Amino acid sequence: MLVYLSRALDCQLLPIQLAEDFVCPADLPGFVEEIEKRTRALLGFINMHLENHSITLRPEDNPVVAQIVDPELADARKNLDLLDKLRAMRRRAAIDFSAEAEELRKLRSGELKIAHVAKRPCNV
Repeated sequence: MLVYLSRALDCQLLPIQLAEDFVCPADLPGFVEEIEKRTRALLGFINMHLENHSITLRPEDNPVVAQIVDPELADARKNLDLLDKLRAMRRRAAIDFSAEAEELRKLRSGELKIAHVAKRPCNV
């Protein structure tokens, strides 16, 4: 049963990676937000289960599972942390250029004239 569940999750990876190609651009932010929310919930559920039943991952009881599961879950947490950092960087980079856009519009329409400044000689 777990094999089929795992395969069902694996089959969703490519559509998520290619979502920009088949999700309407206006719907993409909501799609990404919903996928992220559900991914965090699934990781949280797995982490909670492991905390409550950690005996199953003791290396002495099942070294293969412990060697595989721990790094995979750590990688999932790392990727979600990177997503948080990327989101924070995008928020900081969102600068309002409306004043510059208005100035450029005026310049193009002839409403704004730029005074030419005499060039100073370079001291080379």
